[in-house]
Amino acid sequence: MLNLAFAAAMVLAVNGAESNYTVKPFKFNLSDKFPRFKSLVENTRLPATPLYPELTGGYDKGVELQALYTEWLTTYDWEAQQAELNQIYMRDHEVRIDTNFTSVIEGLTVHFIHQKSDDSKAIPLINATILTGVSLYYLTDSLSAVWVYRDAQNSGPTGLVRNYTKAPTDAPMFFTQLEYNGFWPEQYVAKVGNLVSYKFHTFGGHFAGLDNPPALIEDIREIGLYPKV
Repeated sequence: MLNLAFAAAMVLAVNGAESNYTVKPFKFNLSDKFPRFKSLVENTRLPATPLYPELTGGYDKGVELQALYTEWLTTYDWEAQQAELNQIYMRDHEVRIDTNFTSVIEGLTVHFIHQKSDDSKAIPLINATILTGVSLYYLTDSLSAVWVYRDAQNSGPTGLVRNYTKAPTDAPMFFTQLEYNGFWPEQYVAKVGNLVSYKFHTFGGHFAGLDNPPALIEDIREIGLYPKV
């Protein structure tokens, strides 16, 4: 379902006029494109050898390509998934309200789903949470390669150290907190272990090297100076 929704969003992202912020209801209507989608899948040749031999669970080719390939050609019901996307709605005082909309923002027609929480105290997701945390994977093609996470799966010198489980830890901890990457108060982090440095930056998120490179470089340099002090 996610793949269909994303494909539809990409179809809608076309050059347009300046931002008018007019919100319009939207319905998925890609039925005439389904034969082409299936043809693209059918004519795709998967890698004969693993791209990442160290990875297990079907991810040795980046993602579970073989399982997805088989499903999309045999059991995947494209029409049913489209109908399900069009049926996403919420209720407000027992009135059914559709949640699929589009709006023109900076020359792009953007599809989005707006759905309120039943909890009056809920904190809404904002663009900084959604766009930097999800879309960047797709827009840069990094999700298809998962190269950024490859070394983390190794137990060698380039991978994560998995045998250090002491908590609280006595290892020096350098903690960088960016505004849009969760919330970890300094007092909480200090309880985990030997907190040597804590920095809070008012701009940036999960991808600090893209969001706020100067701050990231500054913190790395400080870590490099630690053994000298």
